[in-house]
Amino acid sequence: MIWYQGESNRSDAKLYGTLFPALIADWRQQWGAGDFPFYYVQIAPFQYGDDCGETAAVREAQLRALAVPNTGMVVTMDIGNPRDIHPQHKDEVGRRLALWTLAKTYGHSGLAYSGPLYKAMAIEDSVIRVSFDHADGGLVTRDGGPLTHFAIAGEDRSFVPARAIIDGATVVVSSDAVPHPVAVRYAWGTADEPNLANRAGLPASPFRTDDWARAEAVPRDSRMAWWREARFGMFIHWGLYATPAGQWGARTDHGEWIRDTAHIPIEEYDKLLQQFNPVKFNADEWARMAKDAGMKYIVITSKHHDGFCLFDSTYTDFDVMSTPSSGTS
Repeated sequence: MIWYQGESNRSDAKLYGTLFPALIADWRQQWGAGDFPFYYVQIAPFQYGDDCGETAAVREAQLRALAVPNTGMVVTMDIGNPRDIHPQHKDEVGRRLALWTLAKTYGHSGLAYSGPLYKAMAIEDSVIRVSFDHADGGLVTRDGGPLTHFAIAGEDRSFVPARAIIDGATVVVSSDAVPHPVAVRYAWGTADEPNLANRAGLPASPFRTDDWARAEAVPRDSRMAWWREARFGMFIHWGLYATPAGQWGARTDHGEWIRDTAHIPIEEYDKLLQQFNPVKFNADEWARMAKDAGMKYIVITSKHHDGFCLFDSTYTDFDVMSTPSSGTS
């Protein structure tokens, strides 16, 4: 069985941690074929705008599901696209699934089939040494650069970016800001694209060494209370998708989802960066009009589904500062 996990379960990672193993067990029971192989794909990096740790929790639940007999997991943290919920490198996903199948189902020996998986940690004075399974031959970085996306925390449970150095089949993690570390996390962000791999080029799964409870987000009903009371407001769609004004090819009825509905390649869509230069607008007039109409709020899409940021982002260059309008106010 091959299972490509979607993102809709992200909203309830705790429940998913129960449902996914139960699904595997139920299908095996219903089909009466014993513990047949069940290989699945860990969710890829994507910049969910409302993430409060749910994505990392789902990936962790998927990692824990490896405890179910005769299962295998493909990591895709290196071949996703934080701006595209449907990353394009499905051929590599298939190849990695095939590695699991060849090694574990068809018995091909000597075949590397999994990236590094967290095994254990040891505190050594001011550093933490992390060891891994599937690290035979040592660890590497995919890009040849320093390790990325490691974080470390002390007893205060406050994580800070960390230095991480490969030492054979282990990684030594530290930070001057945390002289007495107790926990490490790796690639714990929703859109992280880390670079730790084994010598077969297979990427490491995100992990954490702690079991600290995740801070729960404010319940949706409470967050929406102000909006129900305000009732009347203005919602402004504004971004790269406004440049073609709904037209692509022969069609003229595309909306803000034009990159998806018109099937525009990312390389082509990115060219809109150099065309985005809105000058014929009056923000004061917009606000005045809304207020005169009795509106209580204005919402503007400072970042939409295409990933374009209408602000100076420290995360990506796919923002307004890369457009001709960066010098205007």
